[in-house]
Amino acid sequence: MNPVAKKRNYTIDALKAVTAWFVVLNHAYFPGVFGQYVALLSHFASPIFFITAGYFAVHTKPSKTKKSIMKMCRYLLFAYTINLVRIYIQNDCDFSLFCAFFQEKIFTVRHMLFFFFLNETYVSGVVWFLFTMLYCYLFRLLLKREALIKLSYFLTALSFLIVIASSVFHFYVPINNVWIRGIPFFAIGGYIRLYLEREENPMSRLNALLIGLVGAVIISVSFFANNLLWHVGTLLLSPALYYIAARSNIKKNILCPLGFKYSFMVYIMHPIVIHAYDALRPTPGLLEAWIRPFLIIILTIMVALLYYFIKDNLILMIKKMRGVE
Repeated sequence: MNPVAKKRNYTIDALKAVTAWFVVLNHAYFPGVFGQYVALLSHFASPIFFITAGYFAVHTKPSKTKKSIMKMCRYLLFAYTINLVRIYIQNDCDFSLFCAFFQEKIFTVRHMLFFFFLNETYVSGVVWFLFTMLYCYLFRLLLKREALIKLSYFLTALSFLIVIASSVFHFYVPINNVWIRGIPFFAIGGYIRLYLEREENPMSRLNALLIGLVGAVIISVSFFANNLLWHVGTLLLSPALYYIAARSNIKKNILCPLGFKYSFMVYIMHPIVIHAYDALRPTPGLLEAWIRPFLIIILTIMVALLYYFIKDNLILMIKKMRGVE
């Protein structure tokens, strides 16, 4: 087996940390055209999380996959709950308005179908990500590895054609779901690991970088053309970046623990931090508008640190209580 797959790869951890920041920048915009471009370019970030999940799930036993499924269920319940609290507060803590939101937006056939089949919901943008990740692990549990990779070939080609058609004929396509953003990138992660394990002379990092640059150019073209071709760009850019990280291994640094332990919670919590910040500072000045994305990244990291501090101490306290008993 290739030694790349045997030991902890700190480059992947660092990439996850930086990727989580770009997820935040996709929603905490810089001002003007620059902010719009950064937000579009940051679409490469979400696929990195799916690629990572697939990379480490490719050899996992069903028992470990089941644990990942339960973990996603807990994250989904947590994210859904805190976002319902946010919606309640945004409705001036008026229970009747809160119930009306559910009646008009959530408890409808259209919303249920879109949520369960296309992972779209009015509750929070981050919920689609968790639900899609849950579906990916379910497919990994139900399908053999080779069958999952074959399914990803079909879905990747289909998503490519759909995106091209939507760009030409200008019709809406839901991108953020298990079929277009989930399984294809999840399977790509598994394929990258299998490729590195079996090839004695794998593709160079320079060639991967060139592929990634082509993806970045396609994303840039979609910015000026105002279409969905950015998804095609992410199909090249995100796997290329991950491949480079998988073939490298930097020394452990401050980014590594942030990526390894906290990046997932940064992804989950950043919408809450953005809403809270904007509620406190609804009309920032020009200077603050440029600083705001960095402040939100820092605040979200602090929230993630606080979450795990509380969680770890609660677990420790429960273990001590059980030990006493």
